[in-house]
Amino acid sequence: WTIDLDADGSQVEVDVVRAMVKSRARLDYEGAQASIDARSGAGADADVLALLAEVGKLREAREVDRGAVSLRLPEQEVDPAGVGFRLHYRAPLPVEDWNAQISLLTGMAAAGLMLDAGVGVLRTLPPPDAGAVDMLRRSAAALDVRWPDSLTYQGFVRGLDPATDAGAALLELATRLLRGAGYTAFDGAPPEQAEHSAVAAAYAHTTAPLRRLVDRYVGELCVAVCAGAKIPEWVRSALPTLPAVMAASDHRAHALERSCIDLVEAVLLAPHVGETFEAAVVERNHHGGVVQLRNPPVRAKCDGDHLPLGERIDVRLDKADPATRTFQALLIAVNEELTILGHPLESAIDRLSKGGVLTVLSYHSSEDRHVKQIFARLSGKGEPEGPYGHRPEATMELVTKKPEVPDPVEIRANPRSRSAKLRAAR
Repeated sequence: WTIDLDADGSQVEVDVVRAMVKSRARLDYEGAQASIDARSGAGADADVLALLAEVGKLREAREVDRGAVSLRLPEQEVDPAGVGFRLHYRAPLPVEDWNAQISLLTGMAAAGLMLDAGVGVLRTLPPPDAGAVDMLRRSAAALDVRWPDSLTYQGFVRGLDPATDAGAALLELATRLLRGAGYTAFDGAPPEQAEHSAVAAAYAHTTAPLRRLVDRYVGELCVAVCAGAKIPEWVRSALPTLPAVMAASDHRAHALERSCIDLVEAVLLAPHVGETFEAAVVERNHHGGVVQLRNPPVRAKCDGDHLPLGERIDVRLDKADPATRTFQALLIAVNEELTILGHPLESAIDRLSKGGVLTVLSYHSSEDRHVKQIFARLSGKGEPEGPYGHRPEATMELVTKKPEVPDPVEIRANPRSRSAKLRAAR
């Protein structure tokens, strides 16, 4: 790819030809950033890095002018550590952002070539709906993060600091505005939705043909267009099916990556079930939300009503199962959901007919422990109460002295039943 830019970093010309590129530099981001910061080194590699920094900064400025959205979310990584592994979050280096700008520039150039030729496949994303933007604005107000009416959501998101709890929570919520990305193939008239709203321009994937299938087709298309040659038939005939193929492969790739991290998280946390961790609420929904643990750096679903978005809370790890790669943090201290559990149980007991049996099925150890305590107290077997240490009078009897749990056959048939416990009283 040869892309000519003007003094402001805007594209002037583009050409792409088939070529053999040889490099023995073996650059990595850390080394490249150190070289740029120190302004050290000489020769071709140093010249390329200096140019990367210069062009990258110009392209970042053009990105702001376009009104594009850039989310600087830290990446969760799994690294070897002795005989095991460790989890950590890594913030991107400036050189990574500049390198990404070169990739975006190339993708935008490819999209332009294909649109001019009337044939190709684009990476598209519709604009966020007003409801999603309003949701983000309401969340910012709840977190006391100022959002002037004159500031677009793109500008607001760009100014968020991921190092703060409120900034991290809002960045996490902002990812909802970028959902719906996909691939759009066309042969003839350009698609009605041709832009990628986050890039704020027409855009195509083309810089990673070794790991992403669609890039091979985009590259062949652009080579043919620049050469004034006929589009290869094997490329053209595949265009209608490429969006579905890429959607399936993207889903599989994301699921694989997430599964690897989930497994490491579950293994690391398994010895700490029952312990309390400091966390920040980064997402809230009808059934709880998502919390970010500080150490280890794990993001987990959390049960609880009215989680305080963007605030620090204490959470208790309720379970961690490497076999199913699942774990769940259960709120403590902030809510009173376990205390509240006692009221409907006692109310249900009061409404039982003579000889009636109440059964309670719980899926968390803390819930089962609370049910056990309530049943024990109401059956006269609880801890002594009051200043004289009297046990309350029994108003019911236990049907199950110990909880009923699924047997191995049931667990094999329904793995999710492994944590279920049933208690009954009359």
